[in-house]
Amino acid sequence: GAWPQRFSESPDPANFPVHKAAFPDTWPQTWPKLDYREYYTFNDNAIATMIDTMFWAARIYDDEQFVSAAERAGDFIILAQLPEPQPAWAQQYNANMHPAWARKFEPASLTGGESQGVMRVLLSLYERTGKQKFLEPIPRALTYLKNSRLKNGKLARFYEMKTNRPLYFTRKYELIYDDADPPNHYAFKVGDGTESIGRQFEKL
Repeated sequence: GAWPQRFSESPDPANFPVHKAAFPDTWPQTWPKLDYREYYTFNDNAIATMIDTMFWAARIYDDEQFVSAAERAGDFIILAQLPEPQPAWAQQYNANMHPAWARKFEPASLTGGESQGVMRVLLSLYERTGKQKFLEPIPRALTYLKNSRLKNGKLARFYEMKTNRPLYFTRKYELIYDDADPPNHYAFKVGDGTESIGRQFEKL
């Protein structure tokens, strides 16, 4: 049900077994320079856009297989929710369903940014399908994110696995806990939309 950051052909399922997301025992603190193009990717709304595409295809071609594909992506989102006490999502996952590094400023971590987009996708899937399972992950994630707000009311783009400390980079792309000297091309703090997501959840 997931889509990678780049797609060229149908993958061999044996190389991508179905797992529930989990925290790895250890993870690199520096950029490992691995090829991340096969990682399951929420960044840049990759999976959200593919879900929209599948629903459009179902309408255009009058073919329910595309709705099934969109729903499988929703099933992946449910699997990709990380366990307590950090029940949110990562930007990208490797085949073991562990949060993984992508670019040098996108560490293996939880994300306060894309997690909000993921919840909006789940709300949309419920609206389109009426299936209650797509609402089930949202309350836990909302509570976690609200409890992770920064002093300025925003959310960190990245939270460290297990400690939940906000993560930042220096201009030299060193991973640190301080936001004093971040690169200026990327948002390491993002707006908090949890209240509006919560209202939409209650409405549905």
